Amino acid sequence: MKAYVNGKIVDLENARISISDRGLLYGDGVFESLRTFGGKPFMLKQHIDRLGSSAKVIGISIKNYKLEIINKVNILIKQNGFGESYVKIIITRGEMSRHGISPGNAKGKPAVVIMVQPLAELPEAIYMKGWRAVISSIVRPDSTISRIKSLNYLQMLLAKMEADRAGVEEAFVCDSKGNILEATTSNVFIVKNGVLITPPLSAPILPGTMRAWVIRQCQMLKVKCQMRMLNVKTLLSADECFITNSGVGIMPIVTINKKKLSKGKPGPMTQRLLAIFKQSTTC
Repeated sequence: MKAYVNGKIVDLENARISISDRGLLYGDGVFESLRTFGGKPFMLKQHIDRLGSSAKVIGISIKNYKLEIINKVNILIKQNGFGESYVKIIITRGEMSRHGISPGNAKGKPAVVIMVQPLAELPEAIYMKGWRAVISSIVRPDSTISRIKSLNYLQMLLAKMEADRAGVEEAFVCDSKGNILEATTSNVFIVKNGVLITPPLSAPILPGTMRAWVIRQCQMLKVKCQMRMLNVKTLLSADECFITNSGVGIMPIVTINKKKLSKGKPGPMTQRLLAIFKQSTTC
C-alpha cells in the first residue's frame, strides 16, 4: 500500500512522522475521512473544504495545500488499486522546536499525511436490519473543538467503548442539558409524524457532509426538515431514527437503550432516503 507523507508518496511500511510532531504530542491537528464509490472519492471537495475550516479554527492554513491534497488523494487511490477505498487525510501543526504547548513552539510547515486503505463494505443485509444504540454517559461540551474534526477523539472513543460493552453498534452523546447531539462518528436524524428532525449547527456538533446531503434531499422531495434540539424523550418516542456519515452513508437505528423504533426495523422514510443514496452512488 502507498501513503503520502509530507510531500512524498511512500510504501505504507515506510511512512513515518517524527515523535516530536505536535499531532502526536498534543493532538494538535485535524483530519477528514471519506470513501470511494466506483473508485472515485465521494464528496472530496466538501471534505477538503471542511478540513480547511477545521484547520483555520486552530490557526493552521492549508490554502496552499488544498490542490496538492486533492491531487495526491486521487493518485493514491489509483496507485493502490483497491476495489473501493477508505481515505484519511491528517494535518498537524508539524514538529515542535522546543518543549511547550504554545503553537509558537512549532517549527517549519504543517505535516500532511494521507492514507488509503481497502474499504470493507458493509453487507446490504446490515442496512435492512439496522443498528442498535445506547445513550452514552459521556457529556459533550459546548466548545469550538466539538464542532471540528480534531485529532483528539477520546470522548467519542469512550462513548464507543460503552456501546461495545452493551453489545450494540453505536452510542449517542448528549450535552449538559440532556439533549442528544451526535453518535460517535455520525450525525443523528429522527422522523416524527412525517417530519425529519436533526440537531442544529448551533449545537456542538460536526457539520457532516452526509447530514447536508440528507437535508438537500429533503428540500428536493418537499419533506419537512427541522433543525432543532432533541431531548432523550423525543428521541425514544421517534417513529424512525438513522445516523449519517460518509463511511456508512445512511444507517438505520432500530433500537435505543433496548427500546424498539419502527417495530425494530428501518422505517419508510429511512428506506426511501437509503434507496436515493444508493441510486446516486451507483456508477
